[in-house]
Amino acid sequence: MSAIAGIIHLKKEPVPFEHGAKIMKGLEKFPADDIQVWHKHNAFIGNHAQWITPESVGEQQPFYDSERQCVITADAIIDNREELFEKLQVERSKQKIMPDSQLILLAYYKWGEESPKHLVGDFAYMIWDERNQKLFGARDFSGSRTLYYYKDHERFAFCTTIMPLFSVPGAKKELNEQWIAEFLAIPVNFESVDPSSTTYKQIEQLAPSHSISISNGKVINTRYCYLLEGNKKLKLKSDEEYEEAFRDVFQKAVTSRIRTHLNVGAHLSGGLDSGSVVSFASKALKRENKRLTTFSYVPVDGFEDWTHKSRIADERPYVKATVNYVGNINDRYLSFAERSPYTEIDDWLETMEMPYKFFENTFWLRGIYEQARNENIGILLNGQRGNWTISWGPVLDFYASQIRKMNWINLYQELNQYSKNLGVHKSKIISAVRKKAFPSIYNIINPVEEFHFPKIINSDFARSTDV
Repeated sequence: MSAIAGIIHLKKEPVPFEHGAKIMKGLEKFPADDIQVWHKHNAFIGNHAQWITPESVGEQQPFYDSERQCVITADAIIDNREELFEKLQVERSKQKIMPDSQLILLAYYKWGEESPKHLVGDFAYMIWDERNQKLFGARDFSGSRTLYYYKDHERFAFCTTIMPLFSVPGAKKELNEQWIAEFLAIPVNFESVDPSSTTYKQIEQLAPSHSISISNGKVINTRYCYLLEGNKKLKLKSDEEYEEAFRDVFQKAVTSRIRTHLNVGAHLSGGLDSGSVVSFASKALKRENKRLTTFSYVPVDGFEDWTHKSRIADERPYVKATVNYVGNINDRYLSFAERSPYTEIDDWLETMEMPYKFFENTFWLRGIYEQARNENIGILLNGQRGNWTISWGPVLDFYASQIRKMNWINLYQELNQYSKNLGVHKSKIISAVRKKAFPSIYNIINPVEEFHFPKIINSDFARSTDV
């Protein structure tokens, strides 16, 4: 990913070049193919570029449109380029060479502040409208790219990472105790109630699915999309037609994300999510005479499996089955014997710039990223969000729905297979399902005290921050 940065003086005073240079210097520790800046009067805009897509190689960023007097800096890979080319009537001769940043700018010209709704991909960008003295930007719906900012009565500064913003005059490293308290009090994998807050009082982040507009000294954040928008329902004649429609959408989603002049890699476990992504990606890459490199975390040599039979500690047999079936894959198996979640804490804190809660997998995640970099991987796919969408659902809730619908044959078949896989007698599963199917009746007969996670926040600190 690239990094973007900038400073705008809200009172139209000139931005000293050295102020912009300092914020860009804070990005020097990150690799870059090119570093460019645009500086004019009360605006300084920078781009610390990594060239991932074919169109990004050698592109001018920040890009200034002298006719419209707008400049854009973007960390973006746009996936629905073909759709945008058609809607924006981009000449065919320009389509293959047009960088994503310029495509975003054209979308802004056509749809203004509604433009992020029309973009699909991973992005964070800012557009400075010099003529109207307005700054506008957006972050993709799932927050794949980051964008932080600092504002006082004189200036607005933004950056992909937090630390460079502390070089801006007036910015101070003051801890945000409210954020810290919420981080400690929330038991699940969420940091804070407010998605725009950070560990530092003066630094905010643009939340996923939001745009930001700065004009006349006012900052306005707007949510531009919701995941479940739309009321169109797909009505087909058979399960086979639904399957075919899904495969078509899935293939397009995967193919649009392997657009790079570098190598393509993917995480691969023994599960359905990453296995499906790898299968479709390998097929698409084969048409380009390219191979897919997969990375799989496996136990260290000599590992003795102590886990319950319902758990799969070593997924190699399933990974290799996918590799052999799909083909066109260079498979890598990595164990990182010298690493653990504890050895990676300092590096992850430096990367995240804030405390984090995803802990168990950190050592092999970072190890795979490093191995991918060594193999010149430009795009690294994963199946992570399958758990949130098509492949995941609480199994007991599903079985409960089958009871309420009286789908007895299907329920019997499901329970048989699930019982075998889990290594648990069917009677125990049925007991749990019964609670789910008829909770009000069961709770009257057998009231159960609700489980609460143990508290780790200091009680006095919790009271002082009102969490």
